[in-house]
Order: sequence, then C-alpha cells, then structure tokens
Amino acid sequence: MTAVSRTIIDVKPGKKEELESFIDQKSNEITAIEGLKSWGFVYLEENKIMVLAIYVDQPSAENATPYVLSLIHISEPT
Repeated sequence: MTAVSRTIIDVKPGKKEELESFIDQKSNEITAIEGLKSWGFVYLEENKIMVLAIYVDQPSAENATPYVLSLIHISEPT
C-alpha cells in the first residue's frame, strides 16, 4: 500500500532563496530514493514549507527516513 510522508520545515527569515537553491541542487538525488514515487514542497507560510513524499509502500518510506533526516539537518540555514 502506498505511503505518504509529510514534513514541516521552518525556514529562517532571509534564507528562503538559499533553501530553494539547496532543494534544486538535491532534486535528482532525492528523486532517486528507492521506492519514492513522487515528491514536492509547498509554502504554508512565508517561512514554513511542507514537503510531501509518496512512496510505493511503508517499508520504502521507513528505509528513506535516515537519508531524509540527514537532508533536513543539512538544509537548516544558519
């Protein structure tokens, strides 16, 4: 059964373009995650995004978690 992941990320003021550039740089790498069917992000507020990812099944989503968490940590603007 398909699994959907939703992650909310706060974007520090003034770092929106930096985050978007980071996402652009990592786009192919993210798309290549095993079991990932589709993904994208949307701004919920000026400084808050929601990343949605659709996986082929729950195990694929769980296997991707460590990598995704490492990306979130890397992408936190300083």
